Amino acid sequence: MNQYKLIAFDMDGTLLNSQKKIRKETLQAVDRASSAGKEVVLCTGRCIAELREYLRKLPGVRYWEMPMKK
Repeated sequence: MNQYKLIAFDMDGTLLNSQKKIRKETLQAVDRASSAGKEVVLCTGRCIAELREYLRKLPGVRYWEMPMKK
């Protein structure tokens, strides 16, 4: 994991399982990456209100991608 400085996650089908939950193992992996000094990023088209519940569970996530306005 040393070669990467930033790890970006899509939400649906990547960070979240089919029940829209973050698996315990995924939370642990994100925590390890953050603790190792990696920038952990959510990159999604979801609105901020939809992210709040997940961001509370992911204290190591500092940034997320805002959807572009047309």
